[in-house]
Amino acid sequence: MLIMNLKTKISHVKNTRLENIGSTDSNEITLTCSSSSNQVGYWEETVRQSPNNLVKIITMTPEENTARRKDLLATLEEKMGCPIIAYIANGKSESSMDKEDTLFFLDIIEQVSLKSDKVAIIINSLGGDPNAALKQLQILRNIFNGGVQVLVPYRAKSAATLLAIGADKIVMGEPSELGPIDPILVVSDLHGNHTYTQAKTYLKSIEEAKETIRSERNRHIRLAFIEKFTEQFDFAKIKRCKEAIKDFESYAREMLQKGTMRGRTQEEIGNTIHTLMDGETHHDHASLINAAEASGKLKLNIEFWGIHDEKWKALWEYFELAENISNLAGIAKLFESKSASIITLQKQAKPNAAFKPPSADDLKREQRQDNQKEENIEVTPITINSIRK
Repeated sequence: MLIMNLKTKISHVKNTRLENIGSTDSNEITLTCSSSSNQVGYWEETVRQSPNNLVKIITMTPEENTARRKDLLATLEEKMGCPIIAYIANGKSESSMDKEDTLFFLDIIEQVSLKSDKVAIIINSLGGDPNAALKQLQILRNIFNGGVQVLVPYRAKSAATLLAIGADKIVMGEPSELGPIDPILVVSDLHGNHTYTQAKTYLKSIEEAKETIRSERNRHIRLAFIEKFTEQFDFAKIKRCKEAIKDFESYAREMLQKGTMRGRTQEEIGNTIHTLMDGETHHDHASLINAAEASGKLKLNIEFWGIHDEKWKALWEYFELAENISNLAGIAKLFESKSASIITLQKQAKPNAAFKPPSADDLKREQRQDNQKEENIEVTPITINSIRK
């Protein structure tokens, strides 16, 4: 019966099959998924993150998931003594922070601000527009003059890091991570498609190209390098990258002075900004900054919740549920309090003007190929050893 219920409840997931689930004893669960599905990686990731909650979460209906999330937010509010607002951005979709997020925040804030002069924000985001982060924090500070805390269950990167360091305190656990605040330029075309440029990396590549040209002694080769350099690099983009970095530095200083480094010296704040932005300490935009580095080297005001802390257990379960429903339902962003939820859906791919519909013969041939693949499908078992006795 468990298997039948499980298949029924996730049957709406496109191209995903959960073939079997069972257990050999109280400390082991075995999950078997179709290896032809591009969702298998998601199930594996879910398994690694929390084997004990796996069956409970993936067998929930959307209604049960939502009800449980609201209960957990209520639990956290009671334990922390202030309203909780969640902002969960789906890392598997295009869900970068932007100014439109402020509209959704305001709808949630309007309700919870009547109950308290302080607030805690659960955030999971890979970043986005720094101006959006600055605006959101300014609104939060203006409305909640009793204090703003940021809870990071998993990832708050780039502009999300910028927002977090502007809070009075950041709550982190073992899997929590902040990141460098290297700005990323986002350019949109007429169809709404985006291209991304990492400012620090782009400027570094410019300097490396210049050094290659300077070090080349052969005049003809050097001229060829200069020609290629001129063709490949967008000088307007170079200017925008420099301006973005300057803006980020200014935003970071403002955030830190009023937030997690309030009372620290200008030298200490400058050192923290340098570490977050120099591109040497953390070479990659995705580099992680854990709680120990955030509180030690960076001198941020960090509160650490251990894995056995009841507050952390509630926060992590909430995050798991929000991630699960976002992936299954195609949610890009989730804004939520215990009494209200607002979602934005993932954008659909833009139609290609050059696309031609396949002929009937092509469709029949593809169907035969799909049927053959179905017959030859392989399954991959995933075994989870429970960490609890």
